[in-house]
Amino acid sequence: MKCKGQAALKGIQGVCALAALALMFGCGQQNESLTEAKSLLKSDKRNRIELAANQLNRALEADLTNRDEAEARYLLGYYGSDLAVEKRAELFSEAARLEPRRYEDSLIHEALRDQAADIRDAVRMALAERYKSRKEPIRRALMDALKGKDNRARADAAWVLGYLAAQDSSLKDGIKQALTHKRMETRLNAVAAIEELAQHKPEAARSFIPELVEKIDGKPKRVWWKVWDREGEREAPETRALSVRALGTMGAVDELLGVLRNKGSSLRSDALQALIAAGESETSIDALLDLLQEDSGGADGWNSSRRNGRTLTQVR
Repeated sequence: MKCKGQAALKGIQGVCALAALALMFGCGQQNESLTEAKSLLKSDKRNRIELAANQLNRALEADLTNRDEAEARYLLGYYGSDLAVEKRAELFSEAARLEPRRYEDSLIHEALRDQAADIRDAVRMALAERYKSRKEPIRRALMDALKGKDNRARADAAWVLGYLAAQDSSLKDGIKQALTHKRMETRLNAVAAIEELAQHKPEAARSFIPELVEKIDGKPKRVWWKVWDREGEREAPETRALSVRALGTMGAVDELLGVLRNKGSSLRSDALQALIAAGESETSIDALLDLLQEDSGGADGWNSSRRNGRTLTQVR
């Protein structure tokens, strides 16, 4: 009896071990449709994108693990054809919800680099949605990219930060700090973030007017990363020019006229273009006429008057 009991126990243990192995290998096996979709995407078939999208849709109809579902949604958001931007954003956002570490990083450092406008717009929308519940990780990742050495990553981060700052004003503090970063490219993209903010919420961007005017002024200043340079460092021309454009985007007309008033400024043409872009065409035409008359007239001051029923900016 004892031998029979031991044999039965061993048999039960063997069955349990086999069941455990089956369960383990079953859990580790990826959904067949998802596997097929990934294989198609790597192939050179002419219609591989369409076929892969069909397989991804089929995979999402099945009962998937979080990992597989996140991957299927991410890939479908990226490769699905004829999808609205909002639908792509929903797929990206859901993938990041299921696997935050993997797909928040993928959205910021991979998908955001795509050349297709609808992909980039969808990624930004998805990050804005995820930002509601994952503020600190996303903020940190974007600020690290803005201050990093990768040119494309800096530009992408600025584009998203400006967009998010229209919803969360606390992000403006990080952008403001980046304006004084030792790396010129970071300062340039901080200004780009301000211009992006101005496109979505001009009144919020106007709080940066003093900093932008200071950039435009261009006077050499001593900086902490070059303490040995007694003469100081002048802001880069491209950063100053972009600052002028940002003023135009937020409608800072008085500050742009101030640039035009400065005869020694190399940014007068930029200011004129910014006024036109801001919808101040009449003001820009009048300012241009005044500039053409400088040699014969002389400019002591600028003011506004009315001639033939329209407001003019004149030199007197």
